[in-house]
Amino acid sequence: MNLMKYYLGGAGLLVSLGLGAIAQVGAAPPPASRGDGSTPHGGIITEYPLPTANSGPGGITVGSDGSLWFTENSVNKIGRITLGGVITEYPVPTANSYPLGITAGPDSNLWFTEDSGNKVGRITPGGAITEYTGLTPYSNPGGITAGPDGNLWFTEASNQVGRITPGGTVTEYTVPSLGNHPLYITAGPDGNLWFTESDSNKIGRITPGGAITEYPLPVSGSGPLEITAGPDGNVWFTEGSGNRIGRILPSGTITEYALATLNSDAAGITAGPDSNLWFTEDSGNKVGRITPAGTITEYPLPTANRQPGGITAGPDGNLWFTEYTGNAIGRITTGGSGTPTGTATQAATPPGGSTATHTPHTVTVTPGGPPATPCAIRFTDVPAGSTFDANIRCLTCRGIVGGYTDAAHCPGGAPCFQPGANVTRGQMSKFIVGAAGYTDVIPADRQTFTDVPLGSTFWLFVERAYTHGVIGGYTDTGHCPGGVPCFQPAANVTRGQTAKFVAGAAGYSDVIPRTQQTFTDVSPSNVFWVAIERVYAHQVVGGYSCGGNGEPCPGRYYRPGTSVTRGQTAKFISNAFFPACVTPLRR
Repeated sequence: MNLMKYYLGGAGLLVSLGLGAIAQVGAAPPPASRGDGSTPHGGIITEYPLPTANSGPGGITVGSDGSLWFTENSVNKIGRITLGGVITEYPVPTANSYPLGITAGPDSNLWFTEDSGNKVGRITPGGAITEYTGLTPYSNPGGITAGPDGNLWFTEASNQVGRITPGGTVTEYTVPSLGNHPLYITAGPDGNLWFTESDSNKIGRITPGGAITEYPLPVSGSGPLEITAGPDGNVWFTEGSGNRIGRILPSGTITEYALATLNSDAAGITAGPDSNLWFTEDSGNKVGRITPAGTITEYPLPTANRQPGGITAGPDGNLWFTEYTGNAIGRITTGGSGTPTGTATQAATPPGGSTATHTPHTVTVTPGGPPATPCAIRFTDVPAGSTFDANIRCLTCRGIVGGYTDAAHCPGGAPCFQPGANVTRGQMSKFIVGAAGYTDVIPADRQTFTDVPLGSTFWLFVERAYTHGVIGGYTDTGHCPGGVPCFQPAANVTRGQTAKFVAGAAGYSDVIPRTQQTFTDVSPSNVFWVAIERVYAHQVVGGYSCGGNGEPCPGRYYRPGTSVTRGQTAKFISNAFFPACVTPLRR
């Protein structure tokens, strides 16, 4: 599944009356059962195609109106589907906000997170949307749930858990262990909130007062994802990397149950109306059921490569789930007998609606996995087809870089990227660490550089990059008036330094002949000569033609001492780590 703080009080809001797109009304496509034969616990699956192509449905929940509400990540919408299959879509006011988690609130409205928009949104059953700011910049809110205290609680990838009142006041709580990436959250049976910590491989618990306790999983690298309160008074969660379903008692005792399908990527999980837990298998293309005793049953989806994600219990006694690649909402029964494999029955016409024919969705399987869903993220100052457009989208859609949403940075409209702005050494560390996929757990007492203390914005990224030998610091008093060694996180990065960072992180080790000199202004005596020649050899950069200021012809120039811009950095990193990346998968 596509998808970490300091205390902050206050509220801000942008109000917009959401006008839904024209509702698509129609009968459900024929439901089908696969793989389990007949069972008293059901397993008949129905799939409802969504009106907007490649919408990327993610989270799903039940609203106070008795409908199912879901996020559409890739097209920036909130969707609603009635029990009869009538679908309505509501655009989120903030462009490219990437709505992710969604839950029913105590105020009879739906609340959702905006991962890229860095906001929490509220939508009424009538479709009116309000957005609330006040979160730490670049916090990337993810999962969200209603708490026992009448507030909404959400996770933030910036190592925080947030709380927002129905009135919009935001408070943030820092998770004790650093670099955790809190992912999903649920209200527990004990009156506390429980959340998953994907990177640190832990389950966290936070009281309504903000006290946090963390519980390490027994098996390293399990990758806990979604989490829910179970009917047995415990908390249950999926392990995407561990291929297991986990259970944690309020006391902290953890039990794990292995799945029969290998590499299934267990994703969403919810308590079912039948007193069992139901979950989705993203790569396994199945919906699973696990009893409180640990007995597991799996139901294959009728169509291949659908990537089921979020799942919730509906008011009709069935389970409803999202299909990311399938671009559909699915429903699986929990009662009655299953239909033998390969058969289908016609669903009834939705109450109050007309009948429409849905064209079956065909998924073309390509080597290496399903086709990528086009990413909808756009910035006002990066027009389609402009110099760094493809590179910026490549990284933004992977969550490696972000943009700005405030008027000071975006006078021409939000969100913006500022492709011509310089990049600092701290920012470069974050970009490099994200692209290289470094997830090292850094001890809280480590401080390599005097000017990058624990708790500073880029501490985790600088320490991770340093651990891998990608960056170094300074040891002279001229650079380090506060003590050595120092890093100077606020100093601008040059193009020469960028070549060294990228070449190191990408693992380039080409032997460069001492007589080789590709660029007129980078001789073998230049401190960055080897790194520059290596990134050029890997077609990461091309340099500049002669004729510029102080650049006589003939010759080709690199400009090693010039500060690198955000646009150029995106090109460096995307070319090095994601060659030929044009339309990445956003999950």
